[in-house]
Amino acid sequence: MSVSTNAYAIKRAIFARLAALTGVGEPFEGISISYDWRQPKDTMTIIHGGRVEFDQSGEEDIVGAGPVAMIIYESALIDVHIHVRVAPSPVDGSETTEADAEAIGDALAGVLHTEPAVGGAGTTTRLRGGFGDSWDDDDSSNTLLTFQLQARSRLDGTT
Repeated sequence: MSVSTNAYAIKRAIFARLAALTGVGEPFEGISISYDWRQPKDTMTIIHGGRVEFDQSGEEDIVGAGPVAMIIYESALIDVHIHVRVAPSPVDGSETTEADAEAIGDALAGVLHTEPAVGGAGTTTRLRGGFGDSWDDDDSSNTLLTFQLQARSRLDGTT
């Protein structure tokens, strides 16, 4: 079977695993997990998916004694957004929301450290980079912390 990209299968696997870690005593207890963007309301913390990017350049293996099959290696970048919104705004504004987002980011890094195949069988997922922004509006303080996860996989139908 030909596969164009593993990026979306990896994203689905990552968000399924994060959603499974929202129970009592789990790292994301009380946090809403969503595969795609949702607008936070009132006081809310949400982890949601975003953009994917993939690259298949470089490494390839030719296998098979009969018909030749090519195994292509892919590197996918998957944006994971952590949005913390506190309403009404706390006295220290975004300092509170940034600290909360940072703690959730630490928990995400812990999952990646202990479960590097979180993106599915045959993948290796790690934190590659990220960026953050904070703002206050009329009734809330917000922080949006985005992590770019890098997942390496093979395009041979195994994910």
